[in-house]
Amino acid sequence: MPPQLLSKPYFRVLNAPSLGPSLASSGRSQFSSNSRTKTRKGQNPYAIAQARQRKAANLSRQAVLKKERASSAYGEPVLGNPTPFIESLMSKRSGDSATLTSTSASPQETPQYPARPARAGPDTGSSEVQAAILTTKIQVLAQQIAKYGHKDKHNKRNLRVLVHRRQRLLNYLRRKERGGPRWQNLMSNLGLTDSSWKGEIIYSYAWDDVEDSTRHFFNGRTTQITKGSTRNPKECTRAV
Repeated sequence: MPPQLLSKPYFRVLNAPSLGPSLASSGRSQFSSNSRTKTRKGQNPYAIAQARQRKAANLSRQAVLKKERASSAYGEPVLGNPTPFIESLMSKRSGDSATLTSTSASPQETPQYPARPARAGPDTGSSEVQAAILTTKIQVLAQQIAKYGHKDKHNKRNLRVLVHRRQRLLNYLRRKERGGPRWQNLMSNLGLTDSSWKGEIIYSYAWDDVEDSTRHFFNGRTTQITKGSTRNPKECTRAV
């Protein structure tokens, strides 16, 4: 009987082509399919026609809203009408800022322990005072957004929050006073109109086309406001 020889195991790398697709080829095919899809979308005449139709409808709607804002009897809901009281507040604020930023101000001129400010008036927490404070904040914030903040999303949201907070306060005061002398005095002093508290407000920021009536506190671009049906200030969207 011949002897049995034990052969050593022979490991060899198979050079046969694999049956499944490789990673490089799959990624390349996916990229090419995406590029083909984008090319088809760019060359699709129906998609181009639909986009042009949507743009034309948007422009026509903006023209209608512009006419409604111009002929609206409600007035401007954010800035309101100019009054001597509001102008005095804005002038005082500009004077204080100029004094603080001047070169004459130095740390030696300020007292080491400044006196605690006293309460001004009998009731600083009344609805009238709070509405005046909110109106001043709204004026300052609208001025800053009009000058520098066409991309400032945070301050745009802060402006919406302040306007709706003032709206809730005015609704409360009108309901409490039933439109009496106290309410009328507040609205006349602050230069507010029915658009500041009536209905709901949707914000549309138009930076180039602004009427002269909305520029009574500052020179530059400001905001335009339209009426809508949004209840939550977080849900306020750009009007079409």
